[in-house]
Amino acid sequence: MPSIEGPELKELTRRLVAFVWLTLLSFGIHLGATMLLHEVQNASEELPYAISLMLVFVINFGISRRVIFASTSGDPLRQVVLFGVSTPAFPGLGYLLFLLFHAVLGFWYLGVIIGVSIPMVPAKFLFLRKFVFVSKAVPEHDSDVEPN
Repeated sequence: MPSIEGPELKELTRRLVAFVWLTLLSFGIHLGATMLLHEVQNASEELPYAISLMLVFVINFGISRRVIFASTSGDPLRQVVLFGVSTPAFPGLGYLLFLLFHAVLGFWYLGVIIGVSIPMVPAKFLFLRKFVFVSKAVPEHDSDVEPN
């Protein structure tokens, strides 16, 4: 497994921090849009919740693709499908871990929520980086070798 060090580690850390900020921003947008549509537009709670989920999905995909992972050379259809599958998969995995640690093993529920939720953010980041937002590799050019 290749090691990451120096500038590459610094860049990876910068992108992870940006992903954490995007996660927090997404929560705020999701909560705010739901409240705004419900309170101001007097819509039932269910529709604003669904609309804000779709809004956050589009925002997260766009910012993740263009800013955090800078993966605009990858196939956008492939990326949106994988992003769409992974978006509910990580909370689903978190819920299964919650059930295991709380319901089966008997750990305190708030401790389990914190203990499961915090590592899910870097886990999702690494998954997105490795499998979803993979840019096409640019072949390296050896400047010392002259073409035939």
